[in-house]
Amino acid sequence: QGYSTQNIDGLLMYDANLIPDVPVRYARSGYEIVVSPIFSLTLYADRKSNNNLAVQTASLQTSTRTIRSHAAARDFVDKLVLQFKNGKWLRYIDDLCPAVTGRSTLLNEAGQVEQIEACALDPDYKLSDEEWAFLMQSTQNYEWVGDGVLAKLTVGFHDFGRGLEYAIDLEFDDLSLKEKRDKENLSQELSAGDAKGWRSTENHLKNMAEINARI
Repeated sequence: QGYSTQNIDGLLMYDANLIPDVPVRYARSGYEIVVSPIFSLTLYADRKSNNNLAVQTASLQTSTRTIRSHAAARDFVDKLVLQFKNGKWLRYIDDLCPAVTGRSTLLNEAGQVEQIEACALDPDYKLSDEEWAFLMQSTQNYEWVGDGVLAKLTVGFHDFGRGLEYAIDLEFDDLSLKEKRDKENLSQELSAGDAKGWRSTENHLKNMAEINARI
């Protein structure tokens, strides 16, 4: 199996595609996760992180060629979720998401199905068949944190008339580096917008206040 590497301004990417039907294992004691089948695996390291080029993000794209129904997709996702539940992982709730459980993760403050800022679902809540089919067409996330690592399971599908086409991906991030990176990217984006007269920082603060009020 071949692989490719890229170096984009110090961001190093190691990418392997069309992986044979062998399991890929996240092998950290107490947090083991096994995923199979896998279509691609990409590892990221960044010289700017000054961490001796340790991998800071691992991204897995699962192979969904055998998934042709919502039931098959649910079975695949349920088995992944169960692995997180059986390990030491804890559900992760972003600061910009309501700290609620169960079906409340699907609802707005009026009790209608409308998630705030694409917040992650509660992995302990079992969606009904109707909720699954409705929600997954917009792509949904499940998120956990364990030993300084953020794990994000992304699930979504399209139906272009050729049958269901699911995308089920799993990503592991060094949480502290991700938070630092996100903060730096936001700062650069806001500064660039302010320089162009878009009042980006002012609008961002206003938007954050509105989100916090909703939460």
